[in-house]
Amino acid sequence: MSAIFYRGGALPANHRTYIAREADEEALETLLDGEYLHLIAPRQIGKTSLLRSLSVQLQELGWRCAYVDFSLLTDLSKTDWYAELGRALGKALTPGSVPELTNQIDLRNYLLEQALYWRGKQPRLALLFDEVEGVAKAKDNAGLPFSDTFFMMLRNLYIQRDDYDGTISLAFAGATDPSELVQDMSVSPFNIGAEIMLNDFTESEMRQLTQLLGLAGITGDEAFHQAIYSWTDGHPYLAQSLCLALEKQAHNRGPVALTAWDVDAVVEQNILNRVNPSANLKHMIRTLGHLSPRAAALWARLQSGQSPRVEEVGDELFRELYLSGAVKMLPDEHIVIRNRIYAKAFEKKASPAVIPEEHPSMPGRQVRIFISSTWQDLQSEREAVERSLNRMQDTSFTSMQYFGSRHDTPEQFSLMEVERCNIYVGIFAHRYGSGITEKEYRRARERNIPCLIYFKDDTVPVPPLYFERDPAAIASLEALKSELQAQHVVSLFVGPDNLASQVLADLHNRLGTQDMQASDDMQSSEVPGVTVTEPLY
Repeated sequence: MSAIFYRGGALPANHRTYIAREADEEALETLLDGEYLHLIAPRQIGKTSLLRSLSVQLQELGWRCAYVDFSLLTDLSKTDWYAELGRALGKALTPGSVPELTNQIDLRNYLLEQALYWRGKQPRLALLFDEVEGVAKAKDNAGLPFSDTFFMMLRNLYIQRDDYDGTISLAFAGATDPSELVQDMSVSPFNIGAEIMLNDFTESEMRQLTQLLGLAGITGDEAFHQAIYSWTDGHPYLAQSLCLALEKQAHNRGPVALTAWDVDAVVEQNILNRVNPSANLKHMIRTLGHLSPRAAALWARLQSGQSPRVEEVGDELFRELYLSGAVKMLPDEHIVIRNRIYAKAFEKKASPAVIPEEHPSMPGRQVRIFISSTWQDLQSEREAVERSLNRMQDTSFTSMQYFGSRHDTPEQFSLMEVERCNIYVGIFAHRYGSGITEKEYRRARERNIPCLIYFKDDTVPVPPLYFERDPAAIASLEALKSELQAQHVVSLFVGPDNLASQVLADLHNRLGTQDMQASDDMQSSEVPGVTVTEPLY
């Protein structure tokens, strides 16, 4: 028997677990009125599923619809890009006749002269454009984006709609702010269309979904249904995933009554599993790893339990974090982590061993930071961290290469510098090196120095040269990483800038906003005092 619930991406058209939201009716009415709309919302919230549902409904009313996923066209030249767009539109709007498109003018002529009046069909077209951020990534033969001319043509279609008989409605869906799609906003179709807010399921909408567990022979009391909503807060993908996991648990057991405790257990085992977290959490880790430094600092505040208002942080900063999918805005305009699963998965835990009272951060005093890592494979990451720290207020920077000749060995001197620092930053990838990195970490623990630990994400491609080859060193590295994961909250990074943003945010969270305010226009010579040290090996 096929599964009732679905977590493989967008739901197929007319899937039995598709739950209509307020946005469904609003979007349908907008398109029927011949207007443009855009669904700019985080990933995995149901944008594509909504577009598919709209297509089915509109076709039942006599409209002809074309769905195009622009993420499939991003690596093409301009000529091939328009050719593929023509094939997608022709298949849906003019079956058997594929237009030869090379630019936006060809596209306009095709829509107005051929598609709109195709073989006596009703002149009502709906273009459903998904993953619209892919348009901005496309380049012409000179390597320049041509998204402005494409979007300008679509805008003109709307402005000149009184000049042709028939209706052409457009729906755009994406997870990027429209200002990043069109360089010249005066030619943007987004500022003439209606923005449709696609929110997580309400509690009543979630109940429609969880009631379908009955089809799998699962029953539960009010607390059972409430537990599903309490964990997901209506997140569509997480809700489907949790229901599917419950369905699998009950498979072949016949009718079964589950409780809120069963929901808690499934969440811990299937979604929050530290060894193998859910696909959604892996996606969130990658997304949060690409936040700007300011957004990363705001995310750190939320992780620490703060909930600032949108007006305090600004619309632009809120929108970046909102489109990451990690946060939501409450009715009173306070920003909070989006759901209980995310709050649990990304909570920042401070243990006495990691952040001891013996090392408080005092406003106005020098804070010494020791950066520890192997040398050859993580140079660019360390340099990015240094650049970020050099921009921080109340910080200064020195590095081991500036120390000059000393009688101490590199190991002796590094361990002395660890003892003098207030915070240890450990960066780890796939090399163990000489073992000094581990000794630096252990010296920090012996002195009760707070430790911030970062691992390079295993999904990031790494040259073979930067993998440890010695069996003994490999075993030592694996043992060290296991210990670090057991003793600390370990953050994953995917690149130098991503790491720098995380370190900056964590220091901001650790030391407080008063100590660690970033200033982009600050000159390094103006910065008074964190000493940052790092080893040369």
